[in-house]
Amino acid sequence: VRPRMKAAAATVRELIEYQAAQRPEAVYAVDGEGQRGITFLALSRSCRQVSALLRRHGSQPGDTVSLVMPNGLMTLRLLLGAMHGGWCVNPVNLRLRRRSSRAFSTRSSASASRPARR
Repeated sequence: VRPRMKAAAATVRELIEYQAAQRPEAVYAVDGEGQRGITFLALSRSCRQVSALLRRHGSQPGDTVSLVMPNGLMTLRLLLGAMHGGWCVNPVNLRLRRRSSRAFSTRSSASASRPARR
């Protein structure tokens, strides 16, 4: 039985933290091969780590960050972590050519841009 939320969550942070408190060991997502998963508790912790990382790079909540990412659980962690912390995310496809990527980042007004590690 899934726990019901008392009121509609307004933010990504509220959604993740509610689920982490109610169902910490429930699996939120599984990788494409079905080999590894991430629980709500692990996702919550990961979100806080992403926020701390973005702050160390001089970015603040409300800023737009560009993330160059492949598909996978790390991408999920980065996207949700940035949104959890209050950042706007500009996802950039890893296959985007360098010239297009540079122009895209310039036009996005991103305060930080880092390639994601697999």
